[in-house]
Amino acid sequence: SPSVVVTAAKTNVSGTAPAKRTGRAFQALLWVALGFVAASVPAWIGYRVFWPATNFESLRAFPLTSYVGIVRSPSFSPDGSQLAFAWTREDGPHSGIYVQAIGATEPLRLTASVVNAFGPAWSPDGSLIAYLQDLDGDRFDIMVIAPTGGQPRKVGELSYPFAQELALRSELLSWTPGGKFLLFPDSGGGQRTALWRLDITSNVREQITHPQSPVNGHTVPKISADGRTLAFQQLGGRYLFQLLVAPLDR
Repeated sequence: SPSVVVTAAKTNVSGTAPAKRTGRAFQALLWVALGFVAASVPAWIGYRVFWPATNFESLRAFPLTSYVGIVRSPSFSPDGSQLAFAWTREDGPHSGIYVQAIGATEPLRLTASVVNAFGPAWSPDGSLIAYLQDLDGDRFDIMVIAPTGGQPRKVGELSYPFAQELALRSELLSWTPGGKFLLFPDSGGGQRTALWRLDITSNVREQITHPQSPVNGHTVPKISADGRTLAFQQLGGRYLFQLLVAPLDR
């Protein structure tokens, strides 16, 4: 019995050091937690001040169209009251350009060609809609038409070697803020697209970017509202894209 008591006493004495180490570790963790809280509170306050909470309850999504077939390439009119889009109807093999007032039940068909028309882009003053029309293989006509209908007018052509991607990304045309020029990609029959500018009145065109290997091309141009900056997509491969911006002179 005495030996058992002595052994127990030794065990209790030897356990005091781990208890002290545990206490110090707990205090260290407590200070770390307090420091984290102290740093988090100002960060949270700053976040709330500079990035106020969004009222997601005020955001609602609702369909603009509900047509059978494939509807793509939406483009709003400058005042936001109308929508231009390409529609491949269930009863036809080719897509056409349509315009619909927001809230209306029936669209107005603008094109009646027997080839695909797609990629509408509304001019800044709302007087014209530019679009692309199948020509031959990877070649396309650049067309313009009034949003109320009438006779379309051809203003140019372009070659686009990535035609297989147009089902997903067909918004190739973009207007300058003044509405005088159209921007678009064109490979000139080769395999690398550059961006061009086209005067829709004189049909004079000018190359504005010059991609070099290993870049496959430039596409999807957009100009800022003040006309000073160009944004576009740079192709580095089938699934490799970069977004670039470049300043524009006058």
